[in-house]
Amino acid sequence: MKYLTYRPDIDGLRAVAIGTVVLYHAFPGALPGGFIGVDIFFVISGFLISGIVFAEMETDRFSFLQFYVRRICRIFPALALVLSLTCAVGWLWLFPSDWLRLGQETRGGAFFFANFVFMNQAGYFDQASIQKPLLHLWSLAIEEQFYLAWPLAVFLVYRRRIAVGVLIWVGLIVSFVLNVSQVASHPVATFYMPTTRAWELLVGCLLAYRTQLPEALSTRALAAIESVVRPDIRAAVGLALIVIAATFFDSHQLFPGWRALLPTLGAALLISAGAKATINRILLTNPAAVFVGLISYPLYLWHWPILSYATIYKGGALSVGESWLLVCLAAACSIATFYLVERPIRFGQPFVRRIAAAALGVVCASLGLTGHLIALNIVESNASRFGLDRIISAAGEWSYPTADLTIEASHGHVLRKFKGSDGPNAVLFFGDSNMEMYWPRVQFLASLT
Repeated sequence: MKYLTYRPDIDGLRAVAIGTVVLYHAFPGALPGGFIGVDIFFVISGFLISGIVFAEMETDRFSFLQFYVRRICRIFPALALVLSLTCAVGWLWLFPSDWLRLGQETRGGAFFFANFVFMNQAGYFDQASIQKPLLHLWSLAIEEQFYLAWPLAVFLVYRRRIAVGVLIWVGLIVSFVLNVSQVASHPVATFYMPTTRAWELLVGCLLAYRTQLPEALSTRALAAIESVVRPDIRAAVGLALIVIAATFFDSHQLFPGWRALLPTLGAALLISAGAKATINRILLTNPAAVFVGLISYPLYLWHWPILSYATIYKGGALSVGESWLLVCLAAACSIATFYLVERPIRFGQPFVRRIAAAALGVVCASLGLTGHLIALNIVESNASRFGLDRIISAAGEWSYPTADLTIEASHGHVLRKFKGSDGPNAVLFFGDSNMEMYWPRVQFLASLT
């Protein structure tokens, strides 16, 4: 049970992970490979959650109910808040087509299959990614999918120690091979599929198994490496791998593939080195780093929708000053969420946590259902009140009236002047012949005023 002792260096490593992700999203040119922070999070999650599962199974105290109650109290409070406010802002600002897509993202985020939603769209690195306020939930979906299956798999084989080690190693190797072999031919699917990402979580699981059961045959190789390579060297090499990946990788390279080895092994080495290693003691257990690590989860949830909506509202790229201001806003929202929402629920009394878990389950299910209704266009956006959806949808129509149409040529451009037959008002369109298709919609809307 010594494994369950709090390690502040893990929170410091979380700070490294969230720092790289936020810097990449806010200032992509400054840290072109900052997206590797997600890979660090995967290793941390695998290590922490598997460690708890192993420790509780070792003492016959593991309960699926308690495990998922803890996961709900950890994940759902901040997630429900961010999903709710993201939908509210989307209802006010987004055009109908973007609103429908947000419904799909909300449904996927609430039910933890957002990775499959985005896999069927363009890739994570495409230029339109900033237009997707919930794109970052793909990684959370992969983690939760993993933790739906992993505890059950461990529970079935745990009494045979060698089987647990085999389960980890076989899963790790198969997943990594799929990742490397498919990244060139199916880059988007490889990026989002849990089967090609599971090896990163399983690296953390292997570390947890080594820590909890050091005598296990399947982890003796790790023990041999740890006995030869000093913790300070492991920590230095681990940090160097993360810095190299964050600095020299970019969105134009295939990822994950073999490149994901650098941040994954880097995180594993830092965890393996322990809190007493010099780098970990100085950098990762620093109070500032620990604090950032504590708020890393709400910061991960908040920063991307804020940056996305600001870009959508502005209609172009953000300036450096605007990005810094928005990062500070995300940090303020994260601190408030951590202290006012997350901590009271997560660390409340067991009876309170069970009630909160049930309530949060209902809330997230309701948000998922709302997203489904949005995706079906049953819940319309605010823009629909002004008829913008009618004008936008007119782009696919080609029937238009020829009456009341005046064509004028001016400096190589075509001016089309439409005049309604039932009023004195005239509407002038500047464009090519395709503009004609919009006239029936404009005429209809004008008749309503």
